[in-house]
Parts: sequence; structure tokens; C-alpha cells
Amino acid sequence: MVNVYEGSNKRERVQLLLIVIFIMIQIQLSFESAPGMLRWEKETLAFIWVAITGCLFIFNFLFKVIKVNPISLVLALLFTSSCLLSMMINDDFYSENLFFIIAVVSGFLISLIINRDNYLQGYVVAIVIYSAYSLLATYIILPLHMNSSFNLFKTYESILGVPFVDMWLSFSVGWHGLMRNQGIFREPGVFQFFILVALVIEVFYFKNKNSQLRILVLIVTLITTFSTVGLICLVPILIAYIFVNKKKLKMRNIMVIGGLPVIVCFMFINSNDIMTRITNSFSKLVEGSSNLSFQVRLESIYNNLVASLESPIFGKSFVNGFHYIQDYLITFNSDDITGTMFSYIMALGYFTGLIILFTFYRFCSELSDSAILKILIFIILFLSINTQNLVFNSVIWTFMFLPFAHSDKTTTNLIKLSEGS
Repeated sequence: MVNVYEGSNKRERVQLLLIVIFIMIQIQLSFESAPGMLRWEKETLAFIWVAITGCLFIFNFLFKVIKVNPISLVLALLFTSSCLLSMMINDDFYSENLFFIIAVVSGFLISLIINRDNYLQGYVVAIVIYSAYSLLATYIILPLHMNSSFNLFKTYESILGVPFVDMWLSFSVGWHGLMRNQGIFREPGVFQFFILVALVIEVFYFKNKNSQLRILVLIVTLITTFSTVGLICLVPILIAYIFVNKKKLKMRNIMVIGGLPVIVCFMFINSNDIMTRITNSFSKLVEGSSNLSFQVRLESIYNNLVASLESPIFGKSFVNGFHYIQDYLITFNSDDITGTMFSYIMALGYFTGLIILFTFYRFCSELSDSAILKILIFIILFLSINTQNLVFNSVIWTFMFLPFAHSDKTTTNLIKLSEGS
């Protein structure tokens, strides 16, 4: 693979910079971002994103640098046609179904424009930038803002009446005390998935020996999300990293990867607060806990499967399906429906839903050459993504198309836009 992190020429660094900027915009314009929830209407986001990806694809197409893999094209047609068919059968013409189609098509087009290695490298750098800034914003800038000594930022009221402080590349709940780090996303539980993907890519795919700083930033940020599943998934990643690299690692590397993140957290956060946060994160796993987060997520998976059995072939479509679950199946006092992969099955039927699950596994399996690590990565990311509902996210769909997009790793990337045919 081509690693443009270091030792590369100026042209490759410019290429990486362009890709990083593009992915940061892609993340900002996703429905899971806080800007996507607070700054703009969803229809506006969809229009902007269609315009960006469409223009970029047309520009590439005119320069004849697009190569379409037949499998990738068939998958894109299958997923979009399944959604359209489910919409018609269920008389469900809400815009959210079109948002799914936009996410699929844009993920397909991006996977054709940017090759796998370049996109994954750009993604890691983009998440590291968002992570580093979120640490600064949440634990240094936010307290200054809340004490009115550094009042530069706009505060939004969410649909739940929760105040969100917009710190440009990071958002946070406008309260005093130890804040959970949600980065640019609408909540910490979403942030933890995107961090875990970046961490897995950096640790198991690129395996760059000089990537300790990036890994450190990602681990510290993941800890500060105080996400139960994020903390659980971090442990096997660190164990696997140390075990796989035990012949190459020095003791100082092990300390950086394993111990330093915790020390850093204790340095800039009150130790009692952080231990309380961590304890609360794991208390969600206890049956009968006052926090219903874990129970709601388990019930969401169960409800998606129950609903899917009523329409196993064509699915119940996204909006009607979610409304059906909320009206007839939810028992806890929450309207949340999580379980991304199970939502696909519920909305599009078992045939399409299981193929989507296979594409997700294929992406996970591409991140390591080891059979054991392939399974471990899939379990970790499957567990992580199903604690949220990320069905309309173009970044995830880009991930799932990347393994199928090109017949080799040397096809088109952004830098070839200037080369012509």
C-alpha cells in the first residue's frame, strides 16, 4: 500500500490534504453530525452533499479517470432499488428514504473517485484532527465559555431542550462539570464508532511504526466519550495490538499505547469525576439500572427483528418501519431506535439487509490479513455501530463500497484530477 503520512513527496501530501478536507466536509454534512442536527435542515444538507459529490464525479468523469467495478455497480443498484421498492409497497414517500438513497449513491461515487488506501488515510487524519480539537474545545475552551470569560460561540437549543455550544469543529452540552466528549457529532455514542474505525485502521491496516501520537489522540478521545461500548471495544484492540507487535514493541511503546491515555485523562480532569463517569458507563450494563441506555439498545435490536418478520421480503421501509416500532413495540420510555444493521433488515427485507451486512463484514475483513483479527475487527465494529442508528451516513456507505470499488489498489485518486486523460 502507498503510505503518504511521511516520506512522501509534495504532490502526495497535497493529495492527502485535499482528501482530508473532503472527508471533514463529508462528516460535517452527515446527519449524525451536530451541525447536521442544529445548523441546517436535513433537506439542505442533502442538497449540498448531492451538489458536491455530483460535481466531483462529473469532473472526474470528464477527465476519464473513473473505473467502475461491476460488483460495486450491482450492489449500488440493488440497495437503491430495494429502497424504492420498499417505499412503493409500504406507501412510504417520506424524505428520509431518499436520504438513504443519497447516502448509498454518494458512498458509491466517492469509492470510485478516491481509492481505498487514500480514503482510509484521509479518514484517519480527519478523525485525529476532530479528536484533538474536541479535547481542547470540551475541556479547556468550554469551561472558559461557560464562565463567560471566553464567550465567542453560539448556543443552540436541541429538540430536547438541551443547550449545545457550537465551538466550530466541536460541539458540547453547555453544562458545567465533566462533559462527555461528542466531538463534531450529535452525541458521544456516535463519536465512539468513528473513533474506533480510525483506531482499527491505524493499528491493524497501516501499522505505521511512527503512529503513536495519532493512536494516543484517538485513545484519549475515545475514553473521554465515556461510551460503554467504546470502552469495552478499546480493551481487545489494545490487547491485540500489543500481542501482534510484541516482537517490535519496546516498553515505552506499551506505556504510550496502554497506560498514558489514562494518565493524561487524570491530568486534565478531576480524578473523582472521571472515575464516576467510567463507573456510570459500565453501570448501564446492569439489569435494573436507572440508566435505560443499554436496555433501550437491546430492545431496539429485538424490535427491529420483530418488525422485520412482518415483511421479511420487501421490508417495512425506513420511516413507516420506525413509526411502527415506536407505536406498537417500544416498551421503555424512549423513542430511540438503534441497531444500524438490524434497521437495514427491517426496512429493506432480509435479502438486501443480509447483503448489506456482508458488505460491512467485507470492509472489516479488509483491515487485516489475519483471519483472527478479521473476526475480532468485525465483532468490535458490529457491536459499536449497532448501539446507534447510522443508516443515512455516507461515510459508512463509502466504507462498505471501498472493497468492491476497484479491481486493484492503484486506480484513480484525487490527484489525477489535474492529469487529464
